[in-house]
Amino acid sequence: YASASLAACADAGGGDGDEVATALVFGGWDGKTCRNALYSAQGWDAHPDDAVVWSLLRPVGAPPSPRAMHTACVVSDLLYVFGGWNAAQTAAYGGFLNDAFALDVAQLRWHALPRRGALPAARGSHSMVPLGRRLLVYG
Repeated sequence: YASASLAACADAGGGDGDEVATALVFGGWDGKTCRNALYSAQGWDAHPDDAVVWSLLRPVGAPPSPRAMHTACVVSDLLYVFGGWNAAQTAAYGGFLNDAFALDVAQLRWHALPRRGALPAARGSHSMVPLGRRLLVYG
């Protein structure tokens, strides 16, 4: 029953050929509660016998609230998080969310994205993919 959102990042390294594939894992459900922790995993492209190295990241700024069934997607150096579900937030939409955040991956700083125009309905278990410098949310 555990869930989280996984997003691939650009290779980390100094451009000297030692780049390591990095993935970011944000939030999720552990069977008891929603989480909003952020982890990095380096070495996804390594030999199958090599270990993936996990690290708990501690970004600055106000993070998204704990959630599961959200989406996370990287465009350039920003990790975008949209929507999801948190059982503790049942007031407006039965725990579903329609907020959006961006994490500056280079500075490890969260930013709540401003709300303008007609907001999409609160949702969970949707999809989000990059289209150039835009994001397409479906579901």
